[in-house]
Amino acid sequence: MLEEKKIQPEGKFMHFMKAYSGRAWRWIRRPAIARSMWGFLGAMLFIFIWRATPSASSPMTYFVINERGFNDAYLGFTGSIAYVGHLIGALLYGKWLDKCALRKVFFWTITSSTVFGLLNLFIIYDWAPIDIFGHSFHYKSLNLIIDLIAGMLFYISFLPILKLAALICPKKREATMFAIIASIMNIGLALSSQFGGMIWQGFGENYAVLDNYYLVILGLNLVVLPFILLLPKKQEPLQVSL
Repeated sequence: MLEEKKIQPEGKFMHFMKAYSGRAWRWIRRPAIARSMWGFLGAMLFIFIWRATPSASSPMTYFVINERGFNDAYLGFTGSIAYVGHLIGALLYGKWLDKCALRKVFFWTITSSTVFGLLNLFIIYDWAPIDIFGHSFHYKSLNLIIDLIAGMLFYISFLPILKLAALICPKKREATMFAIIASIMNIGLALSSQFGGMIWQGFGENYAVLDNYYLVILGLNLVVLPFILLLPKKQEPLQVSL
């Protein structure tokens, strides 16, 4: 009688991994796939650098609570206003910006965010009430406007990244690609808070120099602009499956 050889579970797994990795390597080596993958890797690197730029959110939050009298209920309300900005940004992107190049969208959203971020200096320097076009704005009203604009600009820059992932990833892998993007963004956001905190410690955690600290943070946000060149010039769909 012939002896039956039992294949161990470890052997099955290694056999599967060897076959799948070989298939994946042959897929990646296709010229069209290679170009798409390099474009995707460049986009992921840009997303990481973009989200990892230092943030002044924590010092500003404590400042408006301790020095300007913002309470928890009001801060929660401003978060809701930011979500309204997300909705407006999604509508604007879907209506007018969907066909624009990624590089152009990110250039204008990053520069616009920096310019509108200067409005926080009115709160820092105690320039209130503020008269704009004949209307008087107090700290809280101005802060609502800032959060609305920030939420809108964030979503205008976030949606094209999702579209890029859907275009260049293999068919039926869209959810996996979104998970990768979300993970990279979350890591970048965590580092952003850490870098902002380290810079704030370098300023001695002193509200007297908060204006200088905030201007430094805004300037660092512009450092990401040259990395826009990592994004692909065109958004071309990938027509193959893995």
